[in-house]
Amino acid sequence: MDQKRVTAFHTLSWSIYDSWSELLAGTRFLLDILENDSCDEIAKRNLLRLVVVSSSQMAEVMLFTQLEKIVNSHPDSVKRLFDYELRKRISFSEARTKWPEILTGRTFNFGCEPMQSMELLYKCRNDAIHHTAKCPSENIGESAFYTAIESSKCIYNHFNPDNWNDCEYRTFVDNNLPKTKSLLKQVLGG
Repeated sequence: MDQKRVTAFHTLSWSIYDSWSELLAGTRFLLDILENDSCDEIAKRNLLRLVVVSSSQMAEVMLFTQLEKIVNSHPDSVKRLFDYELRKRISFSEARTKWPEILTGRTFNFGCEPMQSMELLYKCRNDAIHHTAKCPSENIGESAFYTAIESSKCIYNHFNPDNWNDCEYRTFVDNNLPKTKSLLKQVLGG
């Protein structure tokens, strides 16, 4: 009986799943359901609302995740102020205008893309939640998703000198690509 030596290599790896990556995958899943012709119009409208809200939430989660990471490298007085603002439930609007400058000395450029489209996405999100008669039009789902990804990249790059190309989230985006490369401002003309 011949005895052969068997050598095996086993690689163990896993992906980082957190709030942002879960929102990314879940929103891609909702968009895929929307493409299914078996959905009636009411279901499509509600799914689209959820896509808009989830897309907006992606940008919010990325911002607060990066803020929490970077604030730890600052003095205790900055940490206490940030903790206080989190406890008083600082809004996304206030956080995105105030805290990047406090932590990095630079503000986001809201006069350029993708931040202009992020502002539109936030408005669409508010309309979808607070004004049920203002249902988003059916052609904005993929664009809202793309806007969320591009805004998240911009937010990440603002706080991380090593940039998005080396980011742990890049693999998730590569596996859940939007089917458009049109930002929301292009689609809505706003």
